[in-house]
Amino acid sequence: MLFGRYRRRKRWLSMLVLMIFRIHATLVNEQKRDDLGCAEKARGIVRLASVQRAMANGRMRLIQEMVVASTLGLAVRLPRTLASRRGCHYDANCYLDYHEASGSIWTVYDKELTLKKLREAGVCVIEADNDLQGEEDDDDMGGLVAPIQWPLAFSQLTIKPETQEWIQRLSSSGNNYYVALADSRYCCALFIPDSPQAIDRIYRVASALVASQRTREHARRLLRILGTRQNNKKKLCTIHWRDNDDLVAEYNLDRREYAHAMVNTVASISMQCGGAILLLGDVSTQKLDAIQQAFDATNNKIRLYTKESLLDRRRLDLASEYGNFDDLEAVLDLELAITADIFVGTPFSALSVLAALVRSTNNDKSNAIMTAPIDLYDNSAQVYNIFFPYSYISGQNHSIQNFDPCAKLVTLSPKFAKRLAQGVFKSSCPFGTYTIQSSVQSS
Repeated sequence: MLFGRYRRRKRWLSMLVLMIFRIHATLVNEQKRDDLGCAEKARGIVRLASVQRAMANGRMRLIQEMVVASTLGLAVRLPRTLASRRGCHYDANCYLDYHEASGSIWTVYDKELTLKKLREAGVCVIEADNDLQGEEDDDDMGGLVAPIQWPLAFSQLTIKPETQEWIQRLSSSGNNYYVALADSRYCCALFIPDSPQAIDRIYRVASALVASQRTREHARRLLRILGTRQNNKKKLCTIHWRDNDDLVAEYNLDRREYAHAMVNTVASISMQCGGAILLLGDVSTQKLDAIQQAFDATNNKIRLYTKESLLDRRRLDLASEYGNFDDLEAVLDLELAITADIFVGTPFSALSVLAALVRSTNNDKSNAIMTAPIDLYDNSAQVYNIFFPYSYISGQNHSIQNFDPCAKLVTLSPKFAKRLAQGVFKSSCPFGTYTIQSSVQSS
């Protein structure tokens, strides 16, 4: 009797496993059909570029390209790999030396969650190359590079005659070809958000890029350890410290002025941090000591930590964990900046801007965003906040009414002023004045 019961139970378990396997296979096949379905509706497939820039800058271009593609009725194919510096630590002699990082893009992002969220954001993502037509490896994409002078106002996307002609040419071809929105060397902003519609799409796509499970687990572990360093249970605080050699060499950053601005900003929230703050960025032990001295001089009773100082390197060496690729490890910094209770960022840093952008979509985190009032000589901080307006929160847009992002950009940057002069609206795009009819792909 017992033997018969065992056989029935074993048979039942085998049937259950088989049923689960079939359900999973069905879901996978349905998703593949969905992918092919949105590809068939798309006018072309944008091969997203892996730019030779810092992780955060490359991510900015990915975000804007995906917003543009979905607006123009184009699908996207994510880059297979990402570029990264290796063992450079922002040294002025090597900060422009990029290598192809080992592993696929899915060692950086969580494939299942990212694809799901991108589809929910209206982005048609194509994965299987053999389902596409066109010459993927052809540098000029068969002449199908978008004839668009970037950047331009978001509301210009579908009304520029050359854009309309290009989209019409794609639509009438009858095939889904690989296309490019811009040269792979262009970085990193394609359009200027000039409406709530544009900002909402940036928010949704930016929030869809989910860090890999490994990175999320490392972030949770580090924040948990930081909590044990507090003298009483308070909020978990992070600071993105960005005064590395590359900024000093190329942008003449004054480290003393920068430290003063950051220390003063942190002073306003230090009482909430339980006496412990995690420093994000490439901070050596020697540099940590110097920063700690700057805080001690202001009688801020704060103990600063880095990722390395919180971890036992015998058990987990983060540099080795990420293959000594600086920009891959920077994804962990971004995850920590996003998930901490309080984040103090450097407003001229792309990583800080992205963290603030994603946090602004989270009601639990949005009120904790703080940035030190300092900028570089080229007004990077103000320019970033135009292209990726983290200070704007949907439903609370009083501060952005009567704002003209194009006109502001002209006053901030001669480079952008020259480019904008070629646009339909010249140097003006009053916020909320224009909206567009889009062709967003649905999941």
